[in-house]
Amino acid sequence: MINIFRKTSLSNVYHYCKLYTFIEHIMKDKALKFNSLENSNDPNEYKEINPSFIYDPENIPLGDDEDLVDTSEKLNKIISKTKMICFSTDEPDRFSKITNEGWNLPRMWNSYGDSHRGICIELNISSLIEENSDILNSRYVYKDIVHYHKKLNYPILKKYRFGSDEEAMDFLIQNREQYFFQKHIDWIGEREFRIITFDNEIDYLKINSSIKKIILGERSPDVYSFLIKRYFQNKLYRISFNINRREYDLKHL
Repeated sequence: MINIFRKTSLSNVYHYCKLYTFIEHIMKDKALKFNSLENSNDPNEYKEINPSFIYDPENIPLGDDEDLVDTSEKLNKIISKTKMICFSTDEPDRFSKITNEGWNLPRMWNSYGDSHRGICIELNISSLIEENSDILNSRYVYKDIVHYHKKLNYPILKKYRFGSDEEAMDFLIQNREQYFFQKHIDWIGEREFRIITFDNEIDYLKINSSIKKIILGERSPDVYSFLIKRYFQNKLYRISFNINRREYDLKHL
């Protein structure tokens, strides 16, 4: 198969989750599950495409344009079955040589790390891609960083008519950056990198050889540390808030 990925300069990516999710669904099999876009917390992603809105930039009513309704229905059918896995990334400081690492994001710990009681998994991106080369070379799997904008722009659907679901799929692949890799600038603090799949038979992403750190949240209970160490040996860490410097520290356990 042809590799249609764009190369990335990322070194590491970070996946936040609840402690329960990690122990029950990730720890043993060392794999992340793709989730439906319908489970996204962004209404721009979980809401269906409305043809009366996409018709043109000024939101002119459609009336009874059955062709355009059919176009949006074909797209919504595919999007509703599209799945993704999301990660955060490192960010170099523009004014120093210090990199703000992806585990050091309080908002992510609060929103996706179960209010600091969860887990952050640090992964080497090169190893992750190599480990999953069997699926990541598929025509129906894509990866990229998310781009953030004050105003989101989409193709004007009145220009397109799809004779089949496959034509609609080709359209979404060609316009994937607009439909799957852009978000409103309010989400910029997540510094997101994501992998999406249109293939319903792809459910999991292996992470066994790409795991660098398993990081417990500031409020994660200690009782699970021994259990996690059995599976990940010397890769377990914990963050704690340094009240003197007013920032996070990372400690190896």
